[in-house]
Amino acid sequence: MTYFTKKTVKFDKILPFLILLIVISRIPFLSLGFGYDIDGWVVVNTAYFFNQTGQYIVSRGLGHPLFEFLIAGLLRLNSSEIIPDWILTNSIVLISFLLSVILFYKILKAWKIENPYLLIFTYSFMPVLWRNSTMTDDFLISLMFILLAQYLLINNRFIYSSIALSFACGTRFENSIIILPFILLLWLITKNRRLIISYLLIWGIIIAIFLMPYIANYGTFTYEQYKEVGELKSNFMMYFLKAGYRGIYWFLGIDAAIFLIGGLLLKRLQIKKLSDKILALNPEYIFSFSTVLVFILLFIKFPYKQEYLLPMIPSLFILLNFILGKKNFLIFSLICILNGFIMIPGVEVKFSPEGKIYSEIHAVAKGTLIDDINKRLDLMKAKSFLNENSFPPNSIILWHRYQIAYAYFIRDKILDEGYVVKKGKLLHLDGYYDRKHNIFFINLGRLYFGNAEAFRKTLETHKIYYLPCTVSHIYSEEGIDIMKYNPELIKNIAPNEY
Repeated sequence: MTYFTKKTVKFDKILPFLILLIVISRIPFLSLGFGYDIDGWVVVNTAYFFNQTGQYIVSRGLGHPLFEFLIAGLLRLNSSEIIPDWILTNSIVLISFLLSVILFYKILKAWKIENPYLLIFTYSFMPVLWRNSTMTDDFLISLMFILLAQYLLINNRFIYSSIALSFACGTRFENSIIILPFILLLWLITKNRRLIISYLLIWGIIIAIFLMPYIANYGTFTYEQYKEVGELKSNFMMYFLKAGYRGIYWFLGIDAAIFLIGGLLLKRLQIKKLSDKILALNPEYIFSFSTVLVFILLFIKFPYKQEYLLPMIPSLFILLNFILGKKNFLIFSLICILNGFIMIPGVEVKFSPEGKIYSEIHAVAKGTLIDDINKRLDLMKAKSFLNENSFPPNSIILWHRYQIAYAYFIRDKILDEGYVVKKGKLLHLDGYYDRKHNIFFINLGRLYFGNAEAFRKTLETHKIYYLPCTVSHIYSEEGIDIMKYNPELIKNIAPNEY
């Protein structure tokens, strides 16, 4: 029995206990709303609308149909609200993550990657995956299908692999770029052009079917729609800072990134060996390298969230495990996990009352998991504003993404008053008007008011309450400086994240 086989046999027995430990570590997060990422709240709002009206509205972009219909089905099953909606939807994401842990382990075994137990442990408790495995979003369900497609492909189940990959992309269309590494891997395994064409046809046909709900409601996807959802509205420096802050600080942590860079510089011989394996057309390393490459390029183009990098994590670990070796990868792993609880150093991005963005650097700061809990609790505070006396009559509340959480909490009230769909979007996600008290609750107002002049007139006739994060957003979107209207700061909830 080889060294690798002995180790994996032992780990096979430990794996169920690891799964149990993952579940225990996630339980405290499941009841904290739909997550710090507001997209989860958007999906739930659109799913509730679909259940009540039978009309499909995309949550964002081209839609994420498999995930959107899954959430709609779960909400329908829980229509009597035996348990809070978010516990049910968050649990489905957690189950998909547990399946991805098992699939990743099977892939490591199939490819005979050394130190599989270490890679699986790091994958299970890396903070960016820890956070996302407990909130309602499509990232990890799509990743689970990607790993399933990869495992099936390695085991020569080509048709099933193509179907699984189409489900990954139907859950999250942005991940369709993964088709490039998959076709490359398929070619390395089979050298069969007809098989590759068949694989692409099956994948493409199923993807086209998943696009039907969007096409039926919105028609073909235009370049103008792409610009609205796919271009970052900021200058180059802001673009660069966002990419770095999200891609390094929130994905790894500064200390982990520094250790990684140092380790790579000291392991030039191993990098050379990896290059040789890639040039020798080694399937596992070519696939891993190409996967990391395409998702880094995608993130550079769209640095909105660190979660856009999640599909490359298994491949990244395979590469780093080879380059760094067991000891250094273990240190890297421990630093990453520690960053979920404490950051050394820490960077805190804040808003001044005037809406200016600034940062504070601390020797020690709260970790990303702790920060996640705080942000989720802040979003849940939107429920406290159901009290009719929270704001005086004749007010306008500018609170950006809190409006989307608030819309969920008043969903039955919105249903009774009648839904409004404007430009293919749910109007109440951008703004809600309390007619009884003449109070506007506004996200950004772009969709709700329709034009800057109507927005400006409302600001002139109402008392304004605001969060600092809305100042720059509204100015960039509408050219309106809300500080000219002497607004009052909302002090009992935190500004949205940078």
